[in-house]
Amino acid sequence: MTKICVMGDSHLWTIRKAFSQGANLEGVDAVHFAGAAGTGLYSLQANGSFIQLPGDNYRSLHGFDETGSLDMSEFSALVIIGLGSSVRASLPLYNRWRTTKMDTEKSVTLVSLSCFATAEAGLLRQCGAMTVAACIRRATQVPIVVIPDPYPLSEITQRDEAWDIVEADQSLLRELHWAAARAALPAGGILIEQPPETMDGLLHTKTEFSANIYKEDPSKREFYHMNEGYGHLLVKELDLFLSALMGSNLDTSLAAVSQ
Repeated sequence: MTKICVMGDSHLWTIRKAFSQGANLEGVDAVHFAGAAGTGLYSLQANGSFIQLPGDNYRSLHGFDETGSLDMSEFSALVIIGLGSSVRASLPLYNRWRTTKMDTEKSVTLVSLSCFATAEAGLLRQCGAMTVAACIRRATQVPIVVIPDPYPLSEITQRDEAWDIVEADQSLLRELHWAAARAALPAGGILIEQPPETMDGLLHTKTEFSANIYKEDPSKREFYHMNEGYGHLLVKELDLFLSALMGSNLDTSLAAVSQ
């Protein structure tokens, strides 16, 4: 039986809801969901083929056993969704340092393009998704797929000046981010970019995919979480990647993925 694990933070809801509505992955017999809200998974540790949280932190988990452990040997692939793996993690860098290929009217420190890229990769290696992926890699050698946090709604620029990115810089910043994210992946890691049909420009998500459609109170609106329509599109993207891996034997495809 081919079984995969989908793991994440609050963004896990979008894809879990899609599966509950009939979404499926070709050739996959079972999907196990595991996660925790916020930073609950960030301190995971590997112990043989198991991943677990130290102490009694496991009480905040779901999809783990009663001791806070999960056996990675049960799965043919691992999927990580969310956990801070987004351009958002790079904004402090952009708002203090720029390359000569970026807008320099703001008072910032200029650095080389390679320096900026290296620093961004370093930041992403410290984000939750990449630290969890590294932990999982120590427990298993099956493919690991990382699905980053969705881009926020464009409304975010009116609430958070950190997202007020110069339009001329957006393409380069996005390119540098994805290159850095791929560099931060553990061996055998695969990065799935946000479905293009959900994009509003280069760095935002269309309003129709927002979880805000369920919030009647305007004061409860937020910008980062998406609905099951977004989740269905993620499942389609994931299906394409896993189908390709399944064709070359998902259980033993790490070497091919790493090349």
